[in-house]
Amino acid sequence: MFQYLYQWMENLAVYMILITTVLQMLPENSYQKYIRFFTGLLLVVMLAAPVLHLFGMQEQLAAACERELAGQERRMEEKMQKYMEEFQEREEASDASEMDPRS
Repeated sequence: MFQYLYQWMENLAVYMILITTVLQMLPENSYQKYIRFFTGLLLVVMLAAPVLHLFGMQEQLAAACERELAGQERRMEEKMQKYMEEFQEREEASDASEMDPRS
């Protein structure tokens, strides 16, 4: 358990040093607020890791994230298929109207 906590603290320290370095290297302040927001979300997840590990919920959280990601991928594929079918229908209708001599 102490090894896990030591590794967790080490990961946090490396993460904070890395983020500080990245923020200092940015040429402008325009992207800083977005990077700070994203890194803040990652920090919350990193801080929650020991609690999840203590209650044995890491696997459940990982499985839930994988299910959600798979569902989103499936929905995106369905949308892409629908858009491709609509595009093909429009192309066929456009080709048919170009070939119609009455036009």
